[in-house]
Amino acid sequence: KRPLRPRMKVRMRSGIGACCLVAAAAVRQTLIGERGPPAAALRRTAAVGAAALRRTGGGIGYGGVDWSALARGAPAGPAPLAALSAGIDEAPRHIVAVAESDEVVYLADAPIPDRSVIVPGSFNPMHEGHEKLGMAAAAVVQQPEDAVIFELSIGNVDKGELPLEELRRRAEAVARRGHKLLISKAPKTVEKASLCKNCDFAVGYDTYRRIVNPKYYVPAGQAFEATSEAQRTEWLNAALRTLLKDLG
Repeated sequence: KRPLRPRMKVRMRSGIGACCLVAAAAVRQTLIGERGPPAAALRRTAAVGAAALRRTGGGIGYGGVDWSALARGAPAGPAPLAALSAGIDEAPRHIVAVAESDEVVYLADAPIPDRSVIVPGSFNPMHEGHEKLGMAAAAVVQQPEDAVIFELSIGNVDKGELPLEELRRRAEAVARRGHKLLISKAPKTVEKASLCKNCDFAVGYDTYRRIVNPKYYVPAGQAFEATSEAQRTEWLNAALRTLLKDLG
């Protein structure tokens, strides 16, 4: 079977150190049947500033979203976060945590503007390296710094779900540094892309290797060890086509 060929030049550069930007063209590169671009390409460092993200101080932000107004109109307390964590029927699909007047507010189903730069992580703890990666990724795709939204999944494909108190601790630490934190139940990148349509993602090299690992795309009722390499490649390519569609 002849492998698919990319239709456009690969648009992928590394951010800080071994970090890379996952965009539509990078997924096309993977779809040719290889396990991803050469390691050297992933390790190139983008020629961008290494200063931490500037704090915007609220107000109208990227995509025309007035985060301060949303925070002022939202109920106080972590009830939306607790509902999302518990998975109750009335739970929001996602939450964005922001700091407003020294309080962290949890915005249920807050807007995620197109072409936002999503930076997933565990943020245990949040540090300057995360901020530098966000700035580098924004520079690569020529977006302003406030286009960056950090993302924390309640669940992890390898480690299970975070307890509510630990989730809240990490969320408040990120928000109090002046950042927006998207909280979801989307542990896989293909699920994050479905939630954040038409956005770009900045991920580390290890995360990228998981994105192109077929073991994370095994259909229900099938065993990874009992399948052929060709079947595994079909699963992977199907997942990456979905990711490509959602990345826009």
